[in-house]
Amino acid sequence: MRRMSLRHLAAAAAIAVSAAGAMTSAVSAQAQDPDTTVAKVNGETVTAGEVATFFAGLPREVQQTGLQPVYPLVLDEVIGRKLIVEKARATGVADSAEVQERLAQLEAELIYQFYLTQESKARVDDAAVRAAYDQWVSEQPVEEEVNVSHILVDTEEEATEIIQLVTDGTPFADLAKERSKDPGSKDNGGSYGWQRKGTFVKPFEEAAFSLEPNTFTSEPVKTQFGYHVILVSDRREVAPPAFEEVADQFRQNLAEDKIREIVEEAIAAAEIERFDMQGNPLPDSGN
Repeated sequence: MRRMSLRHLAAAAAIAVSAAGAMTSAVSAQAQDPDTTVAKVNGETVTAGEVATFFAGLPREVQQTGLQPVYPLVLDEVIGRKLIVEKARATGVADSAEVQERLAQLEAELIYQFYLTQESKARVDDAAVRAAYDQWVSEQPVEEEVNVSHILVDTEEEATEIIQLVTDGTPFADLAKERSKDPGSKDNGGSYGWQRKGTFVKPFEEAAFSLEPNTFTSEPVKTQFGYHVILVSDRREVAPPAFEEVADQFRQNLAEDKIREIVEEAIAAAEIERFDMQGNPLPDSGN
């Protein structure tokens, strides 16, 4: 049988998910130690770290399945590549001018990326991260959310009747379970829990956010779904995410902003002459 190649991994991943239960937990255990031996090829070791690194470079749709479902395919691909590299080295292809030129390009790109990443991170201290977070929080508009429930019925008359029953003391949740047409909330006593603006259709939203805590609409609210009786049990301002939850993202954003600064500093400090593609000096080409 022909071995499945890397280009088939994306399609195979979806199929393999259904069989994931048959896999052992060995893959997960191996992934904890990158030095674990997962194969030996002509006496040369293949490690879990090599497999994990290769997997991290696959298309996102494959990575979303997780390594375990496609582990045998990925392992075979790593093994196959190791064998081909071994054969290629034996032919002397690694010493060819073309390969050496490509290697030099890859080395330069790797060094460039690594240096910028390290240097940009070093220029972002904790105080800068905190300041960026505080500024972001100060710029956020105040947003509210409501703890909202509703009862959905087909007619305005029935909604009006329910409003009267709630006014007379019948528990709102009991009426929702008995009479609401909304399958998504009736079993919860009509509750949608805490919701922000943008969740509901406009007439429902306007009515809900006009209510004070522990009040309900005095008239039916009509939408394309029918007639609603809406109860707001509480409302509150939405707190921004805690600093600890988003600090890493702010640090990353600040570091990315520093990259252009680092490049511009290097250019400003160098003696540079610029030429066009025909080798002619460009005007004002010097620093």
